[in-house]
Amino acid sequence: MVDALEVVLLLPLAFMSGAWAAVGLAEIAMGRVVLGPPRGWSVREPKQLGWSRVVAGVSMGLYSLALGLQAANATLFMGTTWSRLVLLPLMLVFIGAMIFGATRLRRNPSGDGTLDLRP
Repeated sequence: MVDALEVVLLLPLAFMSGAWAAVGLAEIAMGRVVLGPPRGWSVREPKQLGWSRVVAGVSMGLYSLALGLQAANATLFMGTTWSRLVLLPLMLVFIGAMIFGATRLRRNPSGDGTLDLRP
């Protein structure tokens, strides 16, 4: 049975993953960077950043779903090495998407590698 603590820990992760994917979808649809430096982006860069955020959000959502299912069914190898190996590909996809997004954000139009938030 799922304890209240598990719900309290997994629900914010699920909400955050949905918000992160929604930001990515907004960037893909608008072709503009929603969270980041506001000027100097090429046409492709906001869409690449948006796709990386969508992939990160979806993989984080699937990760929280898998954790919730493992917590609900204690016989599903909970806390064993097997459970960590099952979730490892989702975590690697999430980390890869975040690294790709960070490299897109690092390419700052100001050229010094910092986030320039001036209008």
